Amino acid sequence: MTHRKTAWRASRAPDQLQAAQQALYRFPRCKAKDRTANHQRAVDKVAQLHGKVCRQRLDHAHKTALGLVRAHDFIAHEDLKIRHMSKAPQPRPDSDRPGAFLPNGVGAKAGLNKSIHDAGWGVFLTILHAKTPHGCNVSSSGG
Repeated sequence: MTHRKTAWRASRAPDQLQAAQQALYRFPRCKAKDRTANHQRAVDKVAQLHGKVCRQRLDHAHKTALGLVRAHDFIAHEDLKIRHMSKAPQPRPDSDRPGAFLPNGVGAKAGLNKSIHDAGWGVFLTILHAKTPHGCNVSSSGG
């Protein structure tokens, strides 16, 4: 199977969401009743863009799953433990200096975790299993 760029990544919505979140971050945290009009507008913009990206991801998952079900009679996927794959790395104590820790690659792991969650494997597999009554068998192999 060839790698396809996801539809929501090709759109400008993730970049707009990032810019809106940065604009929201400039406001001090306060209760909803104490927000200024500009602060509330920034909150609403971030919520709107989150919804847009969510809908784009779901739409892409539905279209891809339906395309796979229509094109193939049997689909096998690896049963991945996504929760275990995205755990934070354990701290590595430094044996030379008590109370100090060695680098454990937490920055790289954070990027990998974001990518794992961003891909939405669990949601895609749920949608794929829901579309199987169309005459396609889906099987998972141990992982």
